[in-house]
Amino acid sequence: MNKFDNLFLGILVGLLMPLIGAVFFKITFWGDASFTSILPVLLEHRMLSPFISLSLLLNGGAFYLFLHKDMEHSARGVLLSTFMYALVVIYFKFF
Repeated sequence: MNKFDNLFLGILVGLLMPLIGAVFFKITFWGDASFTSILPVLLEHRMLSPFISLSLLLNGGAFYLFLHKDMEHSARGVLLSTFMYALVVIYFKFF
């Protein structure tokens, strides 16, 4: 058993990867604009849930990597954090 195969590591990776994805998309599409100036625009145009959903794509890669390395507990943590983000996406999509 791998010492890095634990649920906490998976949750941590699953929570951090979308943040890295969000920074990547911000730099790609908005350049030097700050998150504080982008957030009102995303909220006004109801684009925050798609923005978060695109950021979650990196979790798919982390999930696959953990499964490929036979680290099932870490993969479960990534999946759990993805479901937590899904609740946030649903909230911004419908409320």
